[in-house]
Amino acid sequence: MGKETTYNFLSGGGEMGKLTRSKDWSKTSLGSPDTWSQSLRTTLGIILNSKFPMFLWWGPELLCFYNDAYRPSLGNEGKHPSILGMKAEEAWSEIWHIIKPLIDQVLEGGQSTWSEDQLIPIYRNGEIQDVYWTFSYSPVHNEQGKIAGVLVTCTETTQKVNSLKSLKDSNQRFWQNITQSPIAMCIFRGPNYEVEIANDLMLSLWGKSEKEVLKKPIFEGLPEAKGQGLEKLLDQVYTTGKKFTAIERPVDLPRNGKMQTIFINFVYDALRESDGSISGIVAIASDVTDQVLARKTIEESEKRFRTLADNMHQLVWMADAKGWIYWYNQRWYDYTGSTFEEMQGWGWQKVHHPDHVDRVTQKIQHSWDTGEIWEDTFPLRAKNGEYNWFLSRALPIHDEKGNITHWLGSNTDITSQKIAEEQIQSFASELEKKVELRTKELRESNNSLKKSEMRNHLMVDEIQDYAIIYLDSEGNIENWNKGAEKIKGYHEKEIIGKHFSVFYIQTDKENNVPQKLLTLAKEKGKAVQENWRVRKDGSLFWASVVITAIKDGNNSIIGYSKITRDLTEKKAADDKLKASAKQLKLKNQELKKMNKELQSFAYVSSHDLQEPLRKIQTFASRIADKEKEVLSERGLDYLNRMQNAANRMQILIDDLLQYSRTTTAEHKFELTSFNKIVEETQQTFKEELEQKGAKFNLSEDVNLEIIRFQFRQLLSNLISNAIKFAKKDTSLVVDIKTKTGIGNSFGIDSLSPKKQYCNITFSDNGVGFDPQHNEKVFEIFHRLHGKSEYNGTGIGLAIVKKIVSNHNGIIMAEGVLDQGVTFNIYIPINRPKPKAR
Repeated sequence: MGKETTYNFLSGGGEMGKLTRSKDWSKTSLGSPDTWSQSLRTTLGIILNSKFPMFLWWGPELLCFYNDAYRPSLGNEGKHPSILGMKAEEAWSEIWHIIKPLIDQVLEGGQSTWSEDQLIPIYRNGEIQDVYWTFSYSPVHNEQGKIAGVLVTCTETTQKVNSLKSLKDSNQRFWQNITQSPIAMCIFRGPNYEVEIANDLMLSLWGKSEKEVLKKPIFEGLPEAKGQGLEKLLDQVYTTGKKFTAIERPVDLPRNGKMQTIFINFVYDALRESDGSISGIVAIASDVTDQVLARKTIEESEKRFRTLADNMHQLVWMADAKGWIYWYNQRWYDYTGSTFEEMQGWGWQKVHHPDHVDRVTQKIQHSWDTGEIWEDTFPLRAKNGEYNWFLSRALPIHDEKGNITHWLGSNTDITSQKIAEEQIQSFASELEKKVELRTKELRESNNSLKKSEMRNHLMVDEIQDYAIIYLDSEGNIENWNKGAEKIKGYHEKEIIGKHFSVFYIQTDKENNVPQKLLTLAKEKGKAVQENWRVRKDGSLFWASVVITAIKDGNNSIIGYSKITRDLTEKKAADDKLKASAKQLKLKNQELKKMNKELQSFAYVSSHDLQEPLRKIQTFASRIADKEKEVLSERGLDYLNRMQNAANRMQILIDDLLQYSRTTTAEHKFELTSFNKIVEETQQTFKEELEQKGAKFNLSEDVNLEIIRFQFRQLLSNLISNAIKFAKKDTSLVVDIKTKTGIGNSFGIDSLSPKKQYCNITFSDNGVGFDPQHNEKVFEIFHRLHGKSEYNGTGIGLAIVKKIVSNHNGIIMAEGVLDQGVTFNIYIPINRPKPKAR
């Protein structure tokens, strides 16, 4: 490159102006610039200072000139700057065959050319590149008016062409995506929603052909879709541009020549142009009719199951394979007063009795881990805070591969059986005591009666298995559980589809009992019956049946649930219990007869035995008064001994009569203040107690249901004993205390654990006795001291024990020699109410 020469017509022009000025043009056919023609100078001045890409070929050799605006099109490591002043054929050899005809056209005819987005590859950036141009070749005349050069105005459009090509490819792919999409798609154009394209799936969904809908407004090609709210949805998307999504929307469309409701998931989304304007709507749809109908079928089945479960007497629940409980029936919530949030998972432990929950949890976890059927009994807390006993079972449900998918469990209330069992045990125990005591009193053996009553100790350990059957509205069997198979004896395949009257005995069928029960359930909502039913093998069982009408959302009956319980063993037990009750009634009649005989004996003792005794006492008294002076000392001693013996005989007869009355007298229980009856009894011993300087200590009062006259006799005998056996030189102190509580709180096995008792403690500070006599003191005629030391018959404490027994209680004595004695009495606070007959 030579030294830069200054020429006015080459001034400016940026980089290319500088390169042009610096080039040694004398070595070219053009020669030095100062020899250039005015037309060339003018043209170059315009080109170099233009901001538009320009190129000039000049002279016979078509030497090359170009400006800065054209420079970027040459790239790097290419023709720039070597082609400046180079012959056109050499500079553009790679495309000479393309541009030469265009140059010739201008040079020969003087006509300008125009090419738009023309592909003309060039060498740049070290390689031949495909370059697109929009350009014009124009002739440049010299001063003589002849064409001396060709002016090229151009702009590179490679990016534009590639963008258009990409857009075209994108549109083509978009079109193909629609036509080949695995879901139904279409495009609506314009405010009339003309169908521009719809794939086969969309045409199938509409029930139309291409000819019927393409290039037509959708509601013209598919008039059946009108009036279903779709027009408004399309308008909303088209005007707002907000996408609309519908899930399982019902739409009426033509199917096989008639209208049919189908369920569709679809999306309407605005189709926007490059300027953001909305020109149409893209619609994507999926026919989910089969899934919706299948789900509705499952939901209906689920509803029937829940209706069955909610109408069951049991508490029913379901857990996943690991034991997480995720559903309870309504009966559970009604009983516990809980919510699902409280009970889900392991929340059920909150309503279990704290004494049982650890054992129950350990046992059920073993079933979760091993897949074994679970069964247990335990108490559950009701919403009122009380606990009822339940028999609970859970069965694993398996899939077709044998894997446990979930567990189905039930809890059946067996509290009534438990109570009946305890009542039977208590009744039998009480009856046994009465029979034993009265047999001992009358000195008669009655082993046969004892054996008969022992049969009443039998316990019915009833496991409740239920047959759960679903009937259609006509009474035909649609479904049943394993319990039904166990009770009825049929396999499921044998019985499904048959009428449920197959289980009824012939007389019930003849009397149309099955249909009457369905009618009753239909009218009243439920029908209940107990009667004989027939198994598959022809054997009979006593059944408790509950038939419940099942209704749909329109209150129409769609079927019935039938729950059957096998009560054959219970019925047999009831029949046996009735027979035992009848036998017990006969035994009670025998006991009443014995009581009458005992009363007769008391009458004889009162009148026939006391009459001669009174005469002995009368004549002995007269002898002592009239003949005392004539009797010797020995005679007087004999007379005194006779009188003492007669008095002891009188006391003995009175005590025997009193003991007899405690057994034979009518037992009339009254609610009585205990302290009041103690104070009344004290008054009868006022003088004796004052002589002993006695002090009574009473605890807080308590009201008891007692036989008043008998309890007064009991206190009288205990106070009399305390006075009789008081120490001579010590003031008598009597402590009488009361304490209430349930049986098991006193630590005495013979008390009923849950019954409320009153513990009466009677203590004195008398002479006491050796503890080895704690049991013997209550035996009739048993004395711990000689007649000369303390008078008495040995019957008083036997009477006390008999009175306590009449109150269904127990008494125990604890003696300490020279320190006193304590009597502990335990009697029920409330007497059990007799059952209604």
